[in-house]
Amino acid sequence: MSTPTQPAPAPPLPPQMDIPTLEDLALAHKDPETSLQKVIRKSKEQPLVPLGVFVTCFALIGATRGIRNNNKSLTNFMFRLRVGAQGFTIVAMLLGTLYYKDSNYERYIKRGEQGAEGANKAPVKTKEDMEREKRALWFLALEEEEKRLKRQQQLEEVKKKAQEVFDKEKKDAAA
Repeated sequence: MSTPTQPAPAPPLPPQMDIPTLEDLALAHKDPETSLQKVIRKSKEQPLVPLGVFVTCFALIGATRGIRNNNKSLTNFMFRLRVGAQGFTIVAMLLGTLYYKDSNYERYIKRGEQGAEGANKAPVKTKEDMEREKRALWFLALEEEEKRLKRQQQLEEVKKKAQEVFDKEKKDAAA
């Protein structure tokens, strides 16, 4: 009978590993903003994007009127304006994203610290608390892995014993 080997010790917790806490997950769903509030906030952050959308819609409506009135020059001008406005909108979105990415990240961090819109402020965790929680979650994961390895070892031992019994019966039957 073989003795089960001890699993190798787990590697230490990587410092860059960021495990979300239950409070983080709860904060993410607390007081979600409505669609209208989100549109207004995004419009304030990047005012050129709504301008490009409105010019695109204006050009599309103008092209439709030009088609109805059979005015080819107006139709062609409006379609060209629409293509230009769409290009402007895309460039505005890209540049706005690059320009505002740092402030968006800061607002995300700030929202996480203060709670959604400042209501129901969540307690601010210290770095030590976060490290302690990470380590606890890490140990839980290690314990689960150890249990899985033990179950796997037991299964292998049962398979080995069953194979031995099968071989013995086969040998007895042949004799």
